[in-house]
Amino acid sequence: MVKIAHCTDFSENSKKALETILFNFWSFDITIDILHLVEDSNDKAEEKLKLYKEELLISHSNSVTFSTYLFKSDQKMDLLKKLNTGDYFTTVVGLEGTQKRAGIGSFLEELYKSYFNNLTIIPFQHEIKIENKGLVALEFKNLETLYVLVKISHFLSFQFAKLSILIRVEEPLSDVQLKEVTELIKKVVPSIQFELLVCDHQHSSKYILEIVDGKKLDYCFILKDDFFDSFVYNLIKNKTDESTFHESLIRVSTTAEEVLKIKNDGNSVNRLDLKPQ
Repeated sequence: MVKIAHCTDFSENSKKALETILFNFWSFDITIDILHLVEDSNDKAEEKLKLYKEELLISHSNSVTFSTYLFKSDQKMDLLKKLNTGDYFTTVVGLEGTQKRAGIGSFLEELYKSYFNNLTIIPFQHEIKIENKGLVALEFKNLETLYVLVKISHFLSFQFAKLSILIRVEEPLSDVQLKEVTELIKKVVPSIQFELLVCDHQHSSKYILEIVDGKKLDYCFILKDDFFDSFVYNLIKNKTDESTFHESLIRVSTTAEEVLKIKNDGNSVNRLDLKPQ
């Protein structure tokens, strides 16, 4: 069983994020902690949080365990500390901040910069469905961090029939390097068909922009501290009122020690597993 944190401001964006997670993870063994940071002294946060939990217990009590945590406006750092030390598999947030501001709201911006673990950002326009289109984007120099996908391999197999994997390169790969990349992907996600895309700096960024503009994607997976981490962050931050995202972002965080551990023994890591039958 793994723990998931859900940060809510009670907006429709936050509710949509939780709705998406509950749908996508209904077959997985999870518990959910719901956290709220009081941003307005008049928002009756404690009452709202209580009602929020009661509604969830009515609809999902047989499948998920919920806990709630309330943080006052001057306890933002305490909230971030809990997220970073709470052994959460991922933290889930809606895209917009309070009052549906365009781009990254103040708390989400701080969370993106200060949170060390896996982060899932779900826009309000994300379409909930069974079969999804997914993209994994990373730099060639960080190729071995793909091993971290072992932790979510069951989720990937459950949600995606096929993945596109975009590798950003400094220079063209040799046939030997291409073979090594392909073999690594097959080892990490053996049950998933994939399309391998190898692009230089200019074309990799252009490709991301084209699929976002064309709404050809449901989920984008990036790695923390990779080039695409900052690229996507700036894409979200500079969003205008008129632009709309449909793609959910899953930023996967890992360390060199964890990659080595998974590489040597993938069964020893904390995986997202299906519920026992």
